[in-house]
Amino acid sequence: MAVDERRTFSAAHAAMLRRLGAARRYPRDAVLFVEGDVSDHVALINRGTVKATSVSGSGYTSLLALRGRNELIGELAALDSRPRSATVTALTDVEVSVIPAARFRALLATDPGIALELLEIIVCRLREADRRRLEYGAYPAGQRIARVLLDLAQSHGRPVDGRPGAVVVETRQQELAGAAGTSRESVVRALRDLHDHGAVTTRRGEIVITDVRLLTALTTGAPP
Repeated sequence: MAVDERRTFSAAHAAMLRRLGAARRYPRDAVLFVEGDVSDHVALINRGTVKATSVSGSGYTSLLALRGRNELIGELAALDSRPRSATVTALTDVEVSVIPAARFRALLATDPGIALELLEIIVCRLREADRRRLEYGAYPAGQRIARVLLDLAQSHGRPVDGRPGAVVVETRQQELAGAAGTSRESVVRALRDLHDHGAVTTRRGEIVITDVRLLTALTTGAPP
């Protein structure tokens, strides 16, 4: 179960977008967008990683996506002028190019190449969302959680100093529960089982995948 699909703008189109915007830097844990806000700009990530989360009426927080270099955030609100659909928070120090929505829409109207690439990116994300919904019914909670962790490790994991082959992903248990479509209690049990198998360790706000090969096997429910 992938949390998000890594489909980014080409280097040429990313450079075109940067020329339209102004660079802005955010420290780790800074909030770039707030769910429900009305805004008039998009942002292209030049450096760093952000997470997009959404909170339900009952207070349930779900991790929707992680985004990195050459990925756009805020494009849906810029296109339909509706409130932001997610809160976007910096997971690392981040630099973005902030592009006014009107300028962004004008570029799409005059350059079919970049408009088509944006459409391909959106389609890719929609396909991944469809796949997640299918997997909610196809796998038990523990396997869904393992699959989310594996995809996070493969797409946005970073190496751990002094631990060859280990990668760390930055997510909280409640966000992981939302991404896997399960409860926080299920996440706690699943992480305990994965830890007992030697696949993961946990620390505040982070999960270390100590053995990616083993975690891959556990996504099928059958350790090697």
